[in-house]
Amino acid sequence: MSKTVAYYRSSTDLQEHSIGMQRHSAFICSLKNGLLVEKEYVDEAVSALLVPMEKRPKMKELIKDIESGTVGTIVVYKRDRFARRSVEYLKFYNLLKQYRINVVFASSDEMPMKFTPIGEYLENIMSGFIQMSAEQIKKNILASKIANFQKGDYFGRIPYGYRIDKEKGEIVRNEVELKNIRFFYDEVLNERHNTFNDLHKYLIEQKITKEGKAFTAQNLYKLITHPLFQGDHVMSFGGEKYTNRYEYLAIVSFEEWNRAQEIASRMSTKRVKKEKVEITFLAESLLFCKTCGRNLVPKIRQRSGREIGMYECSEHEIKVEKGKIEQLIFERAKDMFSLLVKSNYQSLLNRYQKEHDQKMKVILNRQNKKIEDLEVAIDQWTEKYLLERNGDKKVEIKNKIMHLHGQKCEEVNTKEELEEQRIKLTSKLQHGESLTATLFKYPDFIDQQENDTLIQLLRDIVYKVTVNEYCIHIDFKHPFMTSAEVLEDATI
Repeated sequence: MSKTVAYYRSSTDLQEHSIGMQRHSAFICSLKNGLLVEKEYVDEAVSALLVPMEKRPKMKELIKDIESGTVGTIVVYKRDRFARRSVEYLKFYNLLKQYRINVVFASSDEMPMKFTPIGEYLENIMSGFIQMSAEQIKKNILASKIANFQKGDYFGRIPYGYRIDKEKGEIVRNEVELKNIRFFYDEVLNERHNTFNDLHKYLIEQKITKEGKAFTAQNLYKLITHPLFQGDHVMSFGGEKYTNRYEYLAIVSFEEWNRAQEIASRMSTKRVKKEKVEITFLAESLLFCKTCGRNLVPKIRQRSGREIGMYECSEHEIKVEKGKIEQLIFERAKDMFSLLVKSNYQSLLNRYQKEHDQKMKVILNRQNKKIEDLEVAIDQWTEKYLLERNGDKKVEIKNKIMHLHGQKCEEVNTKEELEEQRIKLTSKLQHGESLTATLFKYPDFIDQQENDTLIQLLRDIVYKVTVNEYCIHIDFKHPFMTSAEVLEDATI
């Protein structure tokens, strides 16, 4: 039996819609509507802008219960508790519509949710407002943070050496910690260490720690490069940097700090990761061991300090280098294609034109069927419109007819575009000189393509490649030349 449930969500930034407030509103609403809330789903401190529905634990559970048929009515404060993004909200609305879930809003100014065509249209509009509202709230929060930072009321995170006095609302110095920071700067400015890792080891020897834990090389780099130690409190908001000046917090001069930055850049021991060359196996699944008939397996091996690709059959010790065999396959493919174009061009052209005509005929028939179906639907709805006496329903039917007319126009335009393409291509095929010139350039075309295109080309051209210790046998997918000819030309 389906039950009445309630869903509550509070944002990490928007505390005015607290869980307590939503629960109280849901209680009052359920009393007014004679409902008994049997289960609550609570996602507390979860931003709908940052966390998708499927990542919210209780929303995920609610969706699962809806799909299992155990939920009949949902009490929720407002639509925006479900989602803040338009696409997500409409996806959830369609789920509610599919399972005919009754949604009761606890907020008095929220419009009822309906699953009629007009209701769906309104929900589309509402989803846009929900997202716009969320984006505006985000902007307002950002503007508020910037204003508070500029006034000196917001500090964000501050480094070791300082703390925030919440009663006074200001940053205060920790002289014991700042003594350590000044020592770090002196070590850097006197260039006593080649790297921050060396400084890290020296501080361990001197037993200088942060609450018993060693300062790592990364910690030290961040401290030396933090501008607050020369009096500038810098924060980024929306990709822009804002600065407040606090002279009383500085422990190094502007000149000392700038020099320390130059030395720090030399001391930084960030390892530059060796760029890994990506190896793409173009002929994967096309190569076979002649002895056992199994696919050769792509492997990456080390040779002279560099990685190379290999195709291997471990059972029969067959190993071929990726670059060499793929080049060989493409060379033979070029030879085969050039011969094909020169000796069988007209047959190829006739076959292509026949296949193209057949495909276009199927597509156009399908398009005509779509148009006919829409015309039948328009006729049916027009008849309903003429018989309907209710004014509101007539408006609804009229909108439906207009929508169907719009769909029909789109399908007619698509049909006209398809017929135009058919005429153009037929004309080109009937005047094949330019096409012949293009086909003769095919071998050069192969050399200019990306890996994804080359992989597809190989699968279109090559049937299989069999390999043993002494020879490579290439069998092409070929509509005109016999297999014997192709194999004779392609055997190496």
